[in-house]
Amino acid sequence: MKKFFIIFFIFLVIGVGLFFGVYETGELGDNVTYTLNRITGKVVISGTGEMWDESGEPFDDNIFLKSAVIEQGVTNIAPKLFRMTGIT
Repeated sequence: MKKFFIIFFIFLVIGVGLFFGVYETGELGDNVTYTLNRITGKVVISGTGEMWDESGEPFDDNIFLKSAVIEQGVTNIAPKLFRMTGIT
């Protein structure tokens, strides 16, 4: 029963976060996506294959971005992806 409540709470937090715009998501390639948590400033880039060279620069001047995790399977990073964010 305790496990059920923990799982329920996790889904509740994620659902509320999505409803109130805590998370921003988008595409960076044919099979590469990102999820940005605006509260923690952490972006997770996941999927397989390459990013588009010109991926729309979704993080330009992004005041929320503080850290990035690029998961295994992503084979390259767009050259200007973190331009003007403080992430190098």
